[in-house]
Amino acid sequence: MPNSFRLFAMLLLFAGIAAASWYVADQVATARSTAAIAKFQRDLAGALDDALAEQEATVEALSQRFETIDDLKTAQERQLRRHFNAAHVAMARQNGVGRVTGQVQIDTLVAGGQLVEIVENPYYRIQKLDYSVAYVTPQTAALLDEIGRRFQARLVEHRLPHYRYIISSGLRTAENQAALRLINPNATGGVSSHEFGTTVDIVFHTYDYVSRPTDALPPTDFAFLNGQLERIRQRAFDALGMRYWQELQGILGRVLIELQDEGRVLVLLEREQPVFHITTAE
Repeated sequence: MPNSFRLFAMLLLFAGIAAASWYVADQVATARSTAAIAKFQRDLAGALDDALAEQEATVEALSQRFETIDDLKTAQERQLRRHFNAAHVAMARQNGVGRVTGQVQIDTLVAGGQLVEIVENPYYRIQKLDYSVAYVTPQTAALLDEIGRRFQARLVEHRLPHYRYIISSGLRTAENQAALRLINPNATGGVSSHEFGTTVDIVFHTYDYVSRPTDALPPTDFAFLNGQLERIRQRAFDALGMRYWQELQGILGRVLIELQDEGRVLVLLEREQPVFHITTAE
């Protein structure tokens, strides 16, 4: 065999061996990759199933705790209706800043420290206010925080998540009150306790869940999954607050009765609106 032909044959042989080796290596790598992917999918599915099962068990345990809580009883509702509007107006006149006429006066009272702005915090959220503004006396602001502290302390006693209450109305000027009466016939005619910076309305059928680090479930080995699971958990806890609003109302109502008995607040559980109408007594 001529040398040139032998060299060509050897080159073909080596090329064939190399191609065969590459093919075998590729098949081995593909098999390993397929096995690795299959294992990853099994591990991910297992982690997801375990996490969701733990979440479901947690929600069920919380539901059972909610079921043990009393809603407001008739006698308690009567306690929360002992002080009608006239009593609230009289208390507001006594402890408030006088009837507020408009924004210029509000600015002056804020500059003098007689009114303070309230903002969303861990104890309460403020709804969009169309016919009032988020200003109250310093004593009223302190009372709102105290209500939130006691409410959440009761939740801890019951081993429940933290929720915060929602404020739906704050300080109203006489113009605000007149405009509100045009769309809400239940709004007070004449003078309202809301005009003195001492009164707010607290919604009793809606509560916001407040997430705490201690509420979170143990993380999985998949970082990208943990964020999604946390969002699912928070939505589940929000749903519990909606489902058991009457139990939360019962807890909050008993806190208000306690504060009322201490002489710190007047409360009116309104019949036409889903709110606790509260006026500071300090």
